[in-house]
Amino acid sequence: MTSRSLHLEGSKIRSEGDFYDALASAFPEISQNFGRNLDALWDVLSGVIEGPVEISWSEAGLSAAAMGPRFWEILGVLREAAASRGDLTLRIDDPQLPCE
Repeated sequence: MTSRSLHLEGSKIRSEGDFYDALASAFPEISQNFGRNLDALWDVLSGVIEGPVEISWSEAGLSAAAMGPRFWEILGVLREAAASRGDLTLRIDDPQLPCE
């Protein structure tokens, strides 16, 4: 099966809405009724999107600075989903990103 990917750029993902817009654009199987919240994100990552999937986030520190605590909450769901399924890879590419 071909790997699917979502590349997020910190300079473009400045809000929670930007994140969900990028997610929905990359994975058209996400319903128009997608809840755009952390529970809906978990549901999508754990059951709707078929793998293998790679999600990468470059310059994530820019998103973290713009989004505040919500960035860390979204990142937590992404990490949990990657840990729970063997076909989802998460790459956070920003050496300047502070620790949680």
